[in-house]
Amino acid sequence: PPSHFIALSEPTGLVTELTQWVLREAIRQAKAWENLRNLDCYLSVNLSTLDLLYAPLARELTSMVKDAGLTPAMFRLEITESMLIDNLAQARDMLIQLRDAGFGIMMDDFGTGFSSLSYLRQLPFSAVKIDRSFTQAITWDSKDYGMVRNILSLIHFLEMESIIEGVETEEQHELLMPLDPVYCQGYLFAKPMPAIDAEEYLAAASLSPTVAATGT
Repeated sequence: PPSHFIALSEPTGLVTELTQWVLREAIRQAKAWENLRNLDCYLSVNLSTLDLLYAPLARELTSMVKDAGLTPAMFRLEITESMLIDNLAQARDMLIQLRDAGFGIMMDDFGTGFSSLSYLRQLPFSAVKIDRSFTQAITWDSKDYGMVRNILSLIHFLEMESIIEGVETEEQHELLMPLDPVYCQGYLFAKPMPAIDAEEYLAAASLSPTVAATGT
């Protein structure tokens, strides 16, 4: 699983090379889907700490996207708050470059670190993904429900999109949907699948505004 090989790729220095491959594949796949289905969707890719310290990243990624005949607006770049702790200034500079180039910037796993609110204020996020730990035991009268409701109010006040991760049951979905505006992501809608299956899923499904198909 990614939690294993990514953890190994960072200390060996291979993570930047791995990211380059993932970005090329994401761009290739986005172009293929645009040509095949003219799908109106975006593709998100996770970045690591070392990726944000790679000085040419914004320039090279922008060039790769434009060479493929696509626009940066078709892509979201996801980062977790934990990866910002030691390199906040450099990460901020890179994220601003990426934002100014037209890419969406998403905070992943929000609520699992110690400086979330500070990061939301300082960094150019366009969307926030609330960690799945808040949804696992959510009920109408649970503390998690109250926390999610207040987090969503904050995100809305900051004029960012909100996405709740880990929605796996109809009960969770029914609880969260009144907390508009919100998108949901989880196994209730789809599990990880090969690109060819994703094509069929996207072509067949009538995606509602409450469903976010994200992640690479």
